[in-house]
Amino acid sequence: MPVYFFALSQLNNISWNDAALIFIILHLLVYPASNGYNSYMDRDASPIGGLKNLLQPTRQLFVVTVSMDTIAVGLSFFISWIFAIGIFCYILASRAYSYRKIRLKKFPIIGYLTVIIFQGAVTFFFGISWSR
Repeated sequence: MPVYFFALSQLNNISWNDAALIFIILHLLVYPASNGYNSYMDRDASPIGGLKNLLQPTRQLFVVTVSMDTIAVGLSFFISWIFAIGIFCYILASRAYSYRKIRLKKFPIIGYLTVIIFQGAVTFFFGISWSR
C-alpha cells in the first residue's frame, strides 16, 4: 500500500476511478490471493506470528485464491488490456515465488529480486501509469 500511495503522490492529475479500481485489484484481490496461495503451498505446522495452533489450508483456499486472481485479471481489463497482462504476470511471479516445484523464495537473491521488482517497481509502475 505505501508503494502504491507513493506512486499516486507523484501524479498531478489522478483519475480517481482508475486509482480506486487499481487499489481494489491489488489490495483486495491480488495481494490476499497471493498470501492465501503462499499459505496453501507452505502448509506451516509450527507456530507463526504468535499463533500456536494453525489450521491447515484446504483445497477450498486454493480455489478461492484462483477465483480472486481470475476476478483481478477480469477487472484489470476495465483499466486496459496491457494492465491486465501486467496483473497476470504479477500473479505468475507471485505463484512462482511460492509454488512447491519452483519455489523462488528458497533462492535468496532471486526471491529478494522477485519481491522488490513486483511488490515495489511493478506496483509503483501500475500506480503511476494507469491512475492518471
